[in-house]
Amino acid sequence: MRFGPTASILGTFALLVPLAPAQALVDVSLRTTTCTAVGGTTRINIYAASQSSAGSSIGAIDVVLAWNPAELELLGNDDSQASYAWFVSGFLPDPDSINASLLDGDAIYTALARPTAAAVAPLAPGLLVTSLLFRPLVALPLGSQLTIVPAQGAFATTRVLSFVTPGLVITGNLGPNGGGYTCPIGTRACSPSNPNSTGMGGLLRATGSPSVLENNFVLTASQLPTNAFGYFLCSRLIGTGTMPPGSQGILCLLSPIGRGVGGTIFNTGLNGIGTTNVNLMSLAQPTGPVAVLPGESWSFQSWHRDANPAVTSNFTEAVTVLFE
Repeated sequence: MRFGPTASILGTFALLVPLAPAQALVDVSLRTTTCTAVGGTTRINIYAASQSSAGSSIGAIDVVLAWNPAELELLGNDDSQASYAWFVSGFLPDPDSINASLLDGDAIYTALARPTAAAVAPLAPGLLVTSLLFRPLVALPLGSQLTIVPAQGAFATTRVLSFVTPGLVITGNLGPNGGGYTCPIGTRACSPSNPNSTGMGGLLRATGSPSVLENNFVLTASQLPTNAFGYFLCSRLIGTGTMPPGSQGILCLLSPIGRGVGGTIFNTGLNGIGTTNVNLMSLAQPTGPVAVLPGESWSFQSWHRDANPAVTSNFTEAVTVLFE
């Protein structure tokens, strides 16, 4: 096949014009930077990381988010620590009305680069796009997950757009996700605890705040047998531990020991967890409830029933908290 003069000239011209460099894909992920007591503010950062050491120029980015609104409350976003000054950054009106309410457990975050300067994402950890601000609503030792959603509705998509080639999608991998965590407080003691019938030792976490004035203190026992009854113990004193008769666990608290801390007997249900809110103004003791004072150190442990294989009982590890 022979080409005419015009085709030959165009072909020669095409060889002389440099091709636009291939756009390296950009990964999007979430990272928690702080853990926060219930009612505080936690920052969950959005990062954009290039898959190439040469970096990637970003023109815009959309991130669809989902969370449990009973556990986290979205307060907005903060660019004060961002690696780039965006032209637009926030939760904008969208065709799917995802952002009609920011309190229902989903939202789409959008950032647009300045017309004269690209946002450049380097290799991981990458470009800190923005900090999402959430308020933890409940004390969860394992945190509440914030998830990146690939797509939602007819138009909303998590995507990264090129600055060099407008409209070109250069989205790479999504994740890992992040979470808003309440901080475990105190120091673990008598750990690990003796294994129960699950094959694991019972865990104990204290969350909330060590402030007596705030009176926001929660105990959670986990890795326990399912559908078992138990309660929490407390004492100002802790030792190396003894095994009470009829038990397979180690009691580390020393007398005097308060029983039924939080005023409840829990059942672990199907997830093997027991929890209680503790009133620091009325902490159980053998001679009657006492108020915790700032500067006091208290230790906590949980006792629970078990069958391993015969009917017995066991204890979790202990936690010691210095109250403020």
